[in-house]
Amino acid sequence: MRNPREPWKTIRPTDAAVKPPYQSTSIAQYRGELYYTKRRGDHITLTKTPHESYASNEGFQRDKVGGPWEKTVPMVELDAWYCDDMHFRWRGGEFVVLGFGDGKVHGGWIGSESSWCDRNGVKGSHYDGYYHSVDVAEVELYIVHEDLRVHWMAEVGKRKGFEAYFDMPQVPWKTVRPVDAAKMPSHPGEQMAQYRGETYFKNTRQFTMSDRVYIMKMPDTVYSSNEGFELSTLCGLWQIAVPVDDLDAWYRDVMYFRWRDTDFGVESFQNGKVHGCWFGHDASWCEQNGVKGDWYNGYFHWVDVAEVELYIVHEDFLARRKAERKE
Repeated sequence: MRNPREPWKTIRPTDAAVKPPYQSTSIAQYRGELYYTKRRGDHITLTKTPHESYASNEGFQRDKVGGPWEKTVPMVELDAWYCDDMHFRWRGGEFVVLGFGDGKVHGGWIGSESSWCDRNGVKGSHYDGYYHSVDVAEVELYIVHEDLRVHWMAEVGKRKGFEAYFDMPQVPWKTVRPVDAAKMPSHPGEQMAQYRGETYFKNTRQFTMSDRVYIMKMPDTVYSSNEGFELSTLCGLWQIAVPVDDLDAWYRDVMYFRWRDTDFGVESFQNGKVHGCWFGHDASWCEQNGVKGDWYNGYFHWVDVAEVELYIVHEDFLARRKAERKE
């Protein structure tokens, strides 16, 4: 089974005896051997796993004594790159498999309506997630296989224009609009929520997208009421759980710029210049255009604001939730 919005993901039935050897871990096959991975733009760092025997150590290095053996290669040289997640379905609810024991399977719920958990005895909270153990005989087990190489190839093909890359038909909740440096988002990259006419940070530490979300008061902002808010011991901000349907808005704005037909993520502005992180795929372009950095730490550059095309990618999470509920 294939999701038309994410064609690089496929689903296949399985049973408890056939578990993925590398559950929830991105794995690359390179020259017939398997490695852990870290993406570096359009390159990938391969890390030898303790479970495999390797034919050669050529090109691999260690950062420190006893550290893992690693090697960075172009993405196009991989035989495969994927991630397998094991899930199960029980009473119409879906769970990520966390483990097996005594004939039972333990999972983390990935649904959207927490009232379902209340009705079916699934314990937990919006903040920490909901978990449950079920007899294996009662569930339908399946593997979600994500072909990360196909995903990357689709991504590369969309880099020809930022409208095509960011405002794709399959994600209509993302829009792109031109902007100038004087209209930079007040909290770029942060998930924001508007509730009863006031703006808050949206807590992103939740395990699931449930029917309630935590919103947090922004420092140095005066609010009309403190009723129902509790002080978070994790971040030191006042927060409250509210129904998603009661939000006026829930969104994220990320600012980018285009310079010499290449996209950068905006880091900061200073003295009429903009500092950005390069989002390209061919490092030789950086060398030709004086952009400094490396695949591990990223490539960064200062450019005169007058030379760039600034734009914002606006992601509407309420519209996204509405669209996903219809599927």
